[in-house]
Amino acid sequence: MKAFALAVCAAALAAATGAQAQDWRAAAGQDLAKMRELLKADHPAAYVDKDGGTFRSWVDTGYEQVSASLDKVADTSGYYYALNGYAGGFRDGNIRVVRTLPALDPSFAGAWPGFSTAWRDGAYTVAWSEGGSKTPPVGAKLISCDKKPAEAIARERLDRWEGDLELQADRARTAPYLLWDRGNPFAGAKPTKCDFDVAGRKKSFTLTYGFTAEAQRKAAFQAATPLPERALSVEQWNDGYWIHLPSFADDMPWEAFLGQLEAQRAAIQNSKVVVIDMRGAGDGPGRHGYRVANWLWDPDFVLAHTPQFGDVAYRVSVDNRAFYAGVLANLKTDGKYYKEWARWEALLAEFDQALASGQPLLKRNEARAAVAETPANPMKAKVVVLTDAACARACLNMMDLFTRLPGVVHAGSVTSADSIFVGEAVSPLPSGFANLSIGDRAWLDRPRATHTPYTPSLAYSGDPADETAVRSWLAGAL
Repeated sequence: MKAFALAVCAAALAAATGAQAQDWRAAAGQDLAKMRELLKADHPAAYVDKDGGTFRSWVDTGYEQVSASLDKVADTSGYYYALNGYAGGFRDGNIRVVRTLPALDPSFAGAWPGFSTAWRDGAYTVAWSEGGSKTPPVGAKLISCDKKPAEAIARERLDRWEGDLELQADRARTAPYLLWDRGNPFAGAKPTKCDFDVAGRKKSFTLTYGFTAEAQRKAAFQAATPLPERALSVEQWNDGYWIHLPSFADDMPWEAFLGQLEAQRAAIQNSKVVVIDMRGAGDGPGRHGYRVANWLWDPDFVLAHTPQFGDVAYRVSVDNRAFYAGVLANLKTDGKYYKEWARWEALLAEFDQALASGQPLLKRNEARAAVAETPANPMKAKVVVLTDAACARACLNMMDLFTRLPGVVHAGSVTSADSIFVGEAVSPLPSGFANLSIGDRAWLDRPRATHTPYTPSLAYSGDPADETAVRSWLAGAL
């Protein structure tokens, strides 16, 4: 009787697990279909010839490829990796799946082999290790696993699923996950027997996967690709100031931070050196960065150096029209943006005309009138902008400005990159588990080309996790 009861319980558990798998598989299927529908209806690359080839070749092919593998989806992780695999194939950082369930810590792994890897000097290098004879030492470089070269393993386990390996910044950002089990059912079997270059000699290790304390795994992640503390701040440094901008998200305390800048503005402008530290800044809208620039320099001076938009092609769709109407409504809740109202009202009026006539694109020239006279530069300090591989979206927009300001030096690591298809139009997916964020317009005359990162003139090649070393290096380089 007892055995029968256990068998019934086991069968019930298996049935429940199977039902859950079916639910996640169904959610992935319906959300993938909606993603393709939204991309075709709302993304400008469907009609813009410039840089739109990858989009048009992948939007259907990629959908069919990922959909054919949905039998592998059995849980939350599989669901998100299916959507990421489709979005990642566009090779455009402005096409993103944004999860609505609570975010996982960046160091999350279901199981790991007791070490992390970093992308350094063109190789996957051990950045942190538990030590002992079963794990490779810090500094060892991966050669192969199970007779597959390291590059093939990275392409199989990371490319599209975790990032775009065509970008050096994404190689660095995703490197810790190379040999970790993060629940991706599309990544193939976990590597087991791996060869490393250890001080010039090949040495083999049989990887053993297990669980570990979160603190230990976080330390391993930080050693490979450190994340700065998410706090806005200003501190004195080397006869100057160090300004921390690790995020441009709306939920950061911008008013208090701008108050700090205002209180120290004259001292900052007349100091010896100012470091604008944007390491980790890969989120949020660009307007907050421009507010910081206006405080540090001067609004008229910043305007005189802001990149001109020139010709812009908006994708005409009901969804995008609703998005722009929402932007205008938000702007009208804050009086300090009153100068922007007329511009957005004019755009909506033109959009309505384009919708009524069935135009797929609305082309506008958004070049500003030239500044009659460029104001004097109020910034007497040497300005250094410090970046890492996380610099994307709003951070890239700020690099477009900072690199045009006189006397600004770029230091640190190469940034990420994006396409000319800019903006951040967000649409919910049917399951409610994720949103799709896409560029809604093409900046046809953008000075920075698609997939072109910013490469620092002062490149840091040391340990990015050693903050003392970073600051010592920068002080010596200036």
